[in-house]
Amino acid sequence: MATDRTAPETIPVARSPENAALGNRFREVRRRQKVGLLALSKAMGCSLNTVRWHEAGARMLRLDHVVQAAGIMGVQPAELLPERDEEHRP
Repeated sequence: MATDRTAPETIPVARSPENAALGNRFREVRRRQKVGLLALSKAMGCSLNTVRWHEAGARMLRLDHVVQAAGIMGVQPAELLPERDEEHRP
């Protein structure tokens, strides 16, 4: 009997409101700067899904990745951080 060995598709879910706010801001800046997901993932040396999960807030963005991504996007690292009131939005 054959079994299907494909893993079910997982959907990234934000771990906390803070992660969601950081991911939303990251995505907003990336789009504003017109940097594609694939281009960013290649420049950062990570997978496309890693960037997607960061943007969804399902994975915590490490500070070194924030700094690296900011350089690739041509912005200051602080621009990738959410405004204080954004952290508490649903």
